Amino acid sequence: NEADAQIMANVLKDSMGNPQHGATDVLIANDLLETLWTTQACQTLQLQMSTPIRKITESKNGFYLNDCYEHTAVILAIPPSGAKKVLAELPESNDSKALLRELAAFEYRQIATLWVELARPWHALSNKPMLMLNDDPAQQAYGQWLFNHAYIKNSQTPNLLAIIVSDAGALASLPRQEAITSLLNQLAHETGHAGPMPAIKGQALIIEKRATFAAKPGVMRPAAATPWRGLWLAGDWTDTGYPAVLEGAIRSGQTAARHVLATRDENTG
Repeated sequence: NEADAQIMANVLKDSMGNPQHGATDVLIANDLLETLWTTQACQTLQLQMSTPIRKITESKNGFYLNDCYEHTAVILAIPPSGAKKVLAELPESNDSKALLRELAAFEYRQIATLWVELARPWHALSNKPMLMLNDDPAQQAYGQWLFNHAYIKNSQTPNLLAIIVSDAGALASLPRQEAITSLLNQLAHETGHAGPMPAIKGQALIIEKRATFAAKPGVMRPAAATPWRGLWLAGDWTDTGYPAVLEGAIRSGQTAARHVLATRDENTG
């Protein structure tokens, strides 16, 4: 009842309304996503790992990061709250003030994941890696999706289950053990047809408090360009036309990269 219908329409148009084959395919990774390309790509780059950027200031040729790394172009790909902090060090203008107000105005929604380690893979459950659960918070049923790693191809952890709760504010308000018990009770109720679940060896509930921005009508989402020449924004929260999803993050990254390449061509042309 809070969602932006235009964003939903964009998603439906690009999925259900897309004539391209595979537009509605659901892809489930069977390994860490970094293995898709980042491990190989990073071997050709000069990287400063484990080096949080806490300060950005202007330099003669571009920008200083943490007062020591100088770059002619910067793509800032961090959440809005962090972006607001580091951008506050840059020269102020009416446009920059407006951008900082937009970054401060974001609201967030939580996502929870209950990881369950079983004594053995649960092959008696439906042979699908991803199953929908019937969420009904009024009945203490908060889970929406169940991932059974026993049916994720080549999974290194076939005895794992993951129960996902989007917009997990109601669940997060419960005492932690009560939240875990509610999810396990829901799981047992909805999978009773598959026989007893294998014994549980361990469990961990992880709640990301700012997992997504609230995609409500009227939210001002900034474009990639900023008031500072040579500095661009990237992230699923920028003005991608999508909600906070991987597809939106990819769109924003590609847009920012095109800006950098265009600026480089201008300077060398």
